[in-house]
Formats: sequence, C-alpha cells, structure tokens
Amino acid sequence: MLLVRKYKNIRKAIEDDSLLFQDDIFNIEPIRGEIWPNSALTVTVSFKPLAALNYSCTAFCNISCKEERLVLNLSGEGIGPKAVITPQDDIDLGDVTITAIKTKDFTIENRGEIPATFQLLLPDTPAAKMFKFDVDKGVLGVGERLNFTVTFQSEMLGEFSETFRFRLEGSTELIPLRFRGHVIGPSFRFDRNEIDFGNVSYSFPKEEVKSFSLD
Repeated sequence: MLLVRKYKNIRKAIEDDSLLFQDDIFNIEPIRGEIWPNSALTVTVSFKPLAALNYSCTAFCNISCKEERLVLNLSGEGIGPKAVITPQDDIDLGDVTITAIKTKDFTIENRGEIPATFQLLLPDTPAAKMFKFDVDKGVLGVGERLNFTVTFQSEMLGEFSETFRFRLEGSTELIPLRFRGHVIGPSFRFDRNEIDFGNVSYSFPKEEVKSFSLD
C-alpha cells in the first residue's frame, strides 16, 4: 500500500510539472503565451555568464495541437575582466648588492568592460620571499588604474628569476610579472695600487696613511 501511494505521488508531481525552461545562465521571457492568427510575439533571451567560459543549451517550444516541438539552440561566450600591468616586459633588476634595497614602480589598469577584482598569487619559493608588494589585492573600476611598488632585498648571493601572477576574479587568465637579476657581494678598492715607503733607516718606523673605499 505504501509503495502504491509513493508512485502515485511521483506520478502526480510529473503531471503537475509544466516542464518550463529553466537555466542559470540563459533566461527566456515570456516563458509561455498565446499567439493569435496573423500575429507575432516578441521573446527576449537573456544571457548572464558566471565566468569567462563558453555556454550552450537547447530550449524546446511546445505548440498546442502540434506533435513536433520547435528547437532553439542557445550559446554564448562569457568575457571576463581584462587588466594589464605596465611595463609588460620582463624586468631585469641587474646587479643588486646583497642586503641592498631596490624598488620598481608598476601600474595595473582595467581595460575591460566590467570591474576587475585582482589578487596577487605568491609562489612558494625562496626567491619570492625577497620581494614585497605594497598592493597585493583590490578592485579596479572600468578604465581605472592603480600604481604599486615592488621592493627587492636579498641576503643570498647569486642569480635569481621569479614570476608572480595576479588572478582576476571571473577570468581563467593570470597576469604574469617576471623578475630576474643577480645578487652580488660588496666590492672594495684601494685608492692606490702600491705603497712606496722609499728609503727607511734601520729600526726607524715609517708610516703611510692610506684609505680604501666601498663601491
């Protein structure tokens, strides 16, 4: 008896379902209506992508007293936010003395048609810890630009190469920012290549005061 009642409820739910078109990305208005002879009805299809992806689905239109349904294929491409960092080329910091501080200024600009929410993705590498960004996330309005500064300081000698990436909410692309350079040790030099004491008598000391400088 319980089984019969269960299937009766399922059948009733199916019969009550008008099978109207439902989709999270595409919307059709009106979803139903009547068209009188020699007249037309305007139907509006809305497309609201959630990410920068390609979307497609199929809608069917049932017509009373007609066995075949009308088919409407819907497709669209979502365009995410677009932002660029200037300068866009790889940044060569050149020779940087160990523990010295070197800074570079950059600009991130929204060149898309919607606001761009960005966030810096930090690589888990020793070289990445040598860099500090004064701005690592934010929201850019359409056409808006933001200046930020990157500071580099290292306590390790040798060449380095590191790529940072900015993620844009709603976009599958990452904005790269690449650095390379060479951390060198301090260098010294004497102001003279040799010291000539000349003739010095036995057991009589003679001093020459010289200096050296740090490059």
